[in-house]
Amino acid sequence: LKQPSGTVGGRRPGEMGGGKFGILTEPLISLPPVETSGKVTQRSGPVSSRWEAICTYLDASFSVSERGSTVSQELRAGLVTWVTMSYIVVVNPIILSARYADGSSPIPFHAACRATCLSAAFASGFVGLAANLPFGLAAGMGLNSYVRYGIIDRLGLSPEAALAACFVQAVLFAILAASGAVDKVQGALPAALKSSITVAIGVFQAFVGLQLMGLVVKSDTTLVALGDLTQPNLWLAFTATLLVAALLIRKTTGALLLGICFTAVASSLLGLPNPNQGVNGGVSSGAASGSFNLDFTPALEQPQEFGTAVLCLLFIVVFDTAGVQHGIGQQAGLLNDKGFLPGAKYGYLGSA
Repeated sequence: LKQPSGTVGGRRPGEMGGGKFGILTEPLISLPPVETSGKVTQRSGPVSSRWEAICTYLDASFSVSERGSTVSQELRAGLVTWVTMSYIVVVNPIILSARYADGSSPIPFHAACRATCLSAAFASGFVGLAANLPFGLAAGMGLNSYVRYGIIDRLGLSPEAALAACFVQAVLFAILAASGAVDKVQGALPAALKSSITVAIGVFQAFVGLQLMGLVVKSDTTLVALGDLTQPNLWLAFTATLLVAALLIRKTTGALLLGICFTAVASSLLGLPNPNQGVNGGVSSGAASGSFNLDFTPALEQPQEFGTAVLCLLFIVVFDTAGVQHGIGQQAGLLNDKGFLPGAKYGYLGSA
């Protein structure tokens, strides 16, 4: 740090007015030029606070300005994304801990909740730091239902064996991603198919939301049926859905966050009961609560069931991840001229 001498605009450095910058503060921090897209640009002024220095560092490290954004906008977007995707912290454990007929649960609710939070934090941080992609990663809707009802119930694997199948699938997916095989599969898929995968995932998540709000219920005759329309929780959820849709159409900033806040405040003021209040009660039975409690013995004793579970999980993850990354990359304007997402390999590794 070096304090310049002489006068600027007829005034000493540090005096009000004059000069190129109007107000000069001491000391002046001299920053090196920033290289952007092959061009070297000189910074136009001193950094007058520690916050501006942090913003400058983050901007240069994550190419924020190059992508047409600002650090403050990214912070707000990160907060909204975190609040919006936090539903998975409750929904994922609810699905995985769904009780057997005897009332026990295959996977403890609190253990599933901790695993959901830790995996989402690690995966999102890895993708942001390694690939510089503004993606939030968390447990996928659809796969959790397949693990609980497909692998555990229909294939007859134990919860520990089902988790072992997930682990094997993750290792295989990481190998395919590191070797570039997943990129080749993504390149072979037409853009229309990748976009349709994204739409299909959205439709499925909407269907799960309709189930959670009580608009759609299970029916032995028609598979699904209309729920009880007299429930106030249903009408509040339906009103919040219409509110969010209207805000999104008007392109209101933070539409999803506003919808979540509206629902929470309205539910509290109306004194509506929590339909999931009894979900975490008595769910500690079933699978042991030890860490990394995986059972690989079914790979030898039940190779057909175990292999089916691994292959189905791997197939879903490969095409699911490819479709989702293509969709959100397209919305964010991050795709290159060939329609590929830079840093997609690290996105796949984070998903694994």
